[in-house]
Amino acid sequence: MASLPLTVGELIRQAFVLAQIWDPGEEQPGNDASTGEMTLNTLIAEWSSRSTLIPAYTTFTIALEQDEYLVVYNNVITDVLEANIRDSGEVLQNLYEVNLQEFNRLNFENYNARPDRFYIESKQDDIQTKTNIYFWPNPSGDFTVTVRAKVILSEIAYADTITTIPKSMFKALKYQLAKDLADIYGTTLSGRFDTEYRDVMATLKGVNRKDSSVITLNEFIENRRMRPWNIFTN
Repeated sequence: MASLPLTVGELIRQAFVLAQIWDPGEEQPGNDASTGEMTLNTLIAEWSSRSTLIPAYTTFTIALEQDEYLVVYNNVITDVLEANIRDSGEVLQNLYEVNLQEFNRLNFENYNARPDRFYIESKQDDIQTKTNIYFWPNPSGDFTVTVRAKVILSEIAYADTITTIPKSMFKALKYQLAKDLADIYGTTLSGRFDTEYRDVMATLKGVNRKDSSVITLNEFIENRRMRPWNIFTN
């Protein structure tokens, strides 16, 4: 099985070729690349509004300042895999996640020290997607927090890496992007493309507001023939 493209730009290039707008070896014009990026982000936003959620993995750092116990991260975090406080690359403190009940209890025991716990509050609606990250105790100084997490993909840039997107979601993105670009540029897609497009997009039919959390939070679903909503997949 072929590996995924390393960048969003390569995904866009493949979609342009699939839509018969570019030849396989053609250099990517700047204006076309910009159109591809904008069209892809519009597509992701439309999918998200219909609860077709695309999981991805990311690592990010937070420059936590003294007394700053709340940080807003501009993506929906579905799972934190690792979080710690570092200094010059060395781990000073591993952080562990607490549930809502413990978080509420900790609010009555507030004091200043080096944080060792955090609580995640993710929100998603048709207007914005974000995650509130609460740290406890209140930071007694400035700290650098490193977080490795699973997120719901939102806006992405041309140079971003996309190797962490599930292969089935990547293929659906490529075919839908090619179809959208063909509509924009007025190219005619082949009957073979239409058949392949229908087959690829059929795998997304089971995604709805009740079942989207299954797609987002449970990777094992990628490896099962029978999905919970009784749609067989190859």
